[in-house]
Order: sequence, then structure tokens, then C-alpha cells
Amino acid sequence: MLLTELSFLPSLYYCSLVYRFSDLRIEARENYNKGSFRNKTLIKSNQGSRYLNVPLRQGKHGGVAVQEIRISFDESWKQNLEKTLQSEYGKYPYFEIYFEDMRPMFNTDAPHYFFPMSLKLFRWILRSLELKSPSVTAKYQADLASGILDGRDRITPAFFRQHPHLTEEQKLDYFYFTPGHTVLEAMFAYGPEAAWLIRRYAKRMDLSWLGMDGISSVQ
Repeated sequence: MLLTELSFLPSLYYCSLVYRFSDLRIEARENYNKGSFRNKTLIKSNQGSRYLNVPLRQGKHGGVAVQEIRISFDESWKQNLEKTLQSEYGKYPYFEIYFEDMRPMFNTDAPHYFFPMSLKLFRWILRSLELKSPSVTAKYQADLASGILDGRDRITPAFFRQHPHLTEEQKLDYFYFTPGHTVLEAMFAYGPEAAWLIRRYAKRMDLSWLGMDGISSVQ
């Protein structure tokens, strides 16, 4: 089993790591860590890569339970997010199919907690990729039981800076993709075949970068 934090519209790299394990558990009882992908993702842009994020009311400082973090409406984040996705990916062949399916999930219920929305989006992504839906933790544990691999805070912006080729375009068979960008990019481009891409890429991942060398849990 792999335990990891919830990543917002996670990268293809993150989803490929998820595929490496038969069971996934999301850390739901931690404190928010701002140096992460918990409220942001990487997408393509004219300059290479850019962050796309959801602004948070209580997300700028540590020590706040992730379940208590709320979305800030000081700016039109939902409209900005949708406009950015349309601008960068609107011409991709499967964009309209997935985008229209995804849009209702950006509508959050009062009092606008961020974690449930992000988890709903993640579960939808996993269903679309034919991957198993994760469980969530009931309490926080610093020390994990035997058989649970601690993947928390391993795939971070700092990790991608240490391995910059993960934010560069790569080719695998006839697929062109950027591992560090949101997996939506591959879904918009390749539709159902994005699931096949993830399975192929997952088997090529070097887990030693994440301190997980020796893992042999490829499905």
C-alpha cells in the first residue's frame, strides 16, 4: 500500500506512481503544507510550464488541518481556471468530452472546503484512467505499519526542480507528453489511450529518485 498526500489535478508522474501500487491511501488528517502540489498543478504554456492553482483562505501558513482549508473567493478562481484550461487545451481532440464532465466538480458546496472538491476530482480522474479509487486515512500517523510505504511529500515542486527533464516533453511510442504536467493534458490529447500511456510509463519510472528503489509492485 502507498500512502500519499492529495495532489490537485495531479501530474502524469503522480498518477503513474499510483499505478505502481495495488492499493492507494490518501492522507486526509495532516496539516496543510504549502510547499506542495496540494492546491496547484503544472500545465503547459508558451514559456514551457506554469502553475495553475486554487487560492486558499487559510493555506498560506502551516499548522492548519487540511480538512479545514477553505477556498478563497477574493478572485474569480473558477472562471480563471476554466479559462486557462480552455486557452491551453481547448483545441485538443478530447478536451470538450472531459472538460464538460469535469466542470460541475469545480462547484463547491458551502462552506467551500477545498479537500472534498480536490478528492472528488482525483477520483474522477482515476475512474477515467481505469485505476482503483483510493481510501482515505481516519487519523494521522507519523510512523506507519509494516506494508505501508510513506510517499507523503515526495512528489513536490522541489522534486521537479531537482529533475527538470520531468517538465520537458518526452516521447514514448507514438505519445508525446510531459510527465510533470497535469494528467489532464494527456487525457485531453489521447482520450482513453492516456490510461495505456500511464501503464507503459509507470514501468519505466526510476523509483530511486523518490527513495523507493527496490519496490517491485508493478501491477
